[in-house]
Amino acid sequence: SSTPSPKEYFYSEPEKIKFQTDVEDEPYNLKEKISSVYKEFLEENNQNFDKKLCILEENIPNFQIASYIHLLETQKNVIVHNAGFYSISKCELFPVFGKEIFRKNGEVKKVSNAILAEEYKETMKFFYKCIEEFSDSIINATIQIFNEKQNYNLCNLCKFRAICRRTFQISKKYD
Repeated sequence: SSTPSPKEYFYSEPEKIKFQTDVEDEPYNLKEKISSVYKEFLEENNQNFDKKLCILEENIPNFQIASYIHLLETQKNVIVHNAGFYSISKCELFPVFGKEIFRKNGEVKKVSNAILAEEYKETMKFFYKCIEEFSDSIINATIQIFNEKQNYNLCNLCKFRAICRRTFQISKKYD
């Protein structure tokens, strides 16, 4: 129905660059998968296995793109260079990262700034951290997901709503 606001795309503020107009210029394409940070996360997590992750106070971004990147790169062996949201109702593209998607959008909107795929790695690391804490919370029964006990207000206030996304399912019942 609507796209997330740009402030929900990233865990931390990404650096914007002016992209070059040469279509053949490829210096800012990735050499490795964005999801390669998963190995870093696992190593950090194994070293700090007794440390609570605690994302309670964190501002959790929209994880749709992070989820798709993880699935594409780990299950389909695809390197994701560009990502964005597209609003069908507005017929409008909202680039998140990648030289080409910003270039194509810039041709329409006369925008010359881009965010490189590399900038999304911090969001991916945080995505893995949140998924780990979410799964630990389910395993340890600190949160429970039952149809009959959830309502929109309860889910909307939950720190895991960006991961679980159950608020969308529940809100449909109240429409």
